[in-house]
Amino acid sequence: MRRAGLCLVKVRRGTPIATGALKLFNKAMAVALFLAPFFPSEARDGISPGGDAMADVNADGRADFIWYESAGTLRVALSNGSTFSTSSTWSSTAFPTAYGVWFADVTGDGRADAIAVREYLDGGAIRVIVRRSNGSSFLPEEEWYSEVGWSGWTRFDFKDVSGDGKADFILNPNIVGGSGISVATSSGTGFNTRTAWTSVDFVAERHIYYEDVTGDGIADAIAHNTNSILVRPSTGSAFGTASTWLSVGFNGTKGVWFQDVTGDGKADVIVENTDGVQVRASSGTAFLGSGYWASSLGGNLPTWVADVTGDGEADIVYRYYAVSGVCPPFCPPVTTQWGRVRYSDGSTFLSATTWY
Repeated sequence: MRRAGLCLVKVRRGTPIATGALKLFNKAMAVALFLAPFFPSEARDGISPGGDAMADVNADGRADFIWYESAGTLRVALSNGSTFSTSSTWSSTAFPTAYGVWFADVTGDGRADAIAVREYLDGGAIRVIVRRSNGSSFLPEEEWYSEVGWSGWTRFDFKDVSGDGKADFILNPNIVGGSGISVATSSGTGFNTRTAWTSVDFVAERHIYYEDVTGDGIADAIAHNTNSILVRPSTGSAFGTASTWLSVGFNGTKGVWFQDVTGDGKADVIVENTDGVQVRASSGTAFLGSGYWASSLGGNLPTWVADVTGDGEADIVYRYYAVSGVCPPFCPPVTTQWGRVRYSDGSTFLSATTWY
């Protein structure tokens, strides 16, 4: 498996390295080293070219690894429950987008589809484009939503907030005094006209998330603030009154996630810092006391929290690379990457296993 966007140039040993090749290698490594410590893995906005994501694209209940390559093409490495397979191309044509690409099941068949939000009419309108997953590739583009005259929607997401098994289109300006959260529910073949799901703004100092923290099978709206976490539970047709689920700061310099790591059907809050990974389990009405589930992971590429084994408990997936050899004479040096998984047993993350 390989990291999209990291380009290594092969040069025969014993010959001087071309200046252009060395520059290309140095540039690639500089980009990798710059991004590694400062690329938080919060599962929120769509990913940009060169990024990656995790979602179940073949409906086997296990999260797979997805690369949105620099050229806009898509590659997938499927999980078999103990390793990731060799990656394969799921879309050889570019999938352009203004806001990134999301992966969520909008059709209700259990397979995460590829979704893009695009602007047109000089930014005065948007389109939502879907490429359905058939379990082995992403199919041609389909327009699922368009709106002329839209403005101010700076935060998008695709999660099942109606409880029908299909991910819906969520829009939120995330500004004080804004129009609040609107939702365009999925019909399975398109997104319906959006309607207001809150009558007032719902703003996060850090980020907005949509995950099922109450355990009713419907994603709720979560505002992660510097010193608190607020939740608006979904009723299936609106987001209810906001309540404080945590009144102290719980922040991660390397990542923040809302995923079910305990296996009780409720998304917990997980943070990663340089000293390790902490979890606050959801009780259904609040986030409980924190505890360390893992010491420092040691990864120097983004971390993900996702259920790669299919047992209902989200696991830690992290990656790192090492550079060996001195340039010259070994130009470029050898870059090796590893992918590790630490399984959740419902109360801690177990010892690391190598998945690729």
